[in-house]
Amino acid sequence: MALIDLAQYDILDLILASKWSEEEQMEIVKVYTEAFSVALSDAIGSELKEGDQAEMDKLMQDPTVTWEMIMKFYTDRIPQLEEKIVYLAMSFKKAYVLDVYKSKLEEYKTAQNNDGLAAWEQIFKDGLADNWNEVVRLLKIVETMPSSPTPAATISQ
Repeated sequence: MALIDLAQYDILDLILASKWSEEEQMEIVKVYTEAFSVALSDAIGSELKEGDQAEMDKLMQDPTVTWEMIMKFYTDRIPQLEEKIVYLAMSFKKAYVLDVYKSKLEEYKTAQNNDGLAAWEQIFKDGLADNWNEVVRLLKIVETMPSSPTPAATISQ
């Protein structure tokens, strides 16, 4: 499997959020989206040359500007922009999910709870190796266990 295979899985499913309230799910999506926006802005910003930001600011002042015009601005300046965005999105998603899994592992280790510890260790290992089908298979098993990731621990990521 490859990193791109991660695209087929919803972030909320990967962190076992299906049993959380709608408000908790919305909060995690908000936190995730805001963090990704910052990462994307930083990545794109680092690709631009001096003076490009002033041109973008001018473009954004135009009341007739369209999404297509904005994308053209960036694609004219950043080679392989779409591929870079996809790679960043998948890398960011993987890092975020692995942080959640690592927190869950620490939670089990701290509580000295061996029920599920081996499963979470394997989930983390498979995530590192981009074995996302196996991760999802194990998550379905873990989800039936009494202790699943809590929103509080996850949202703080």
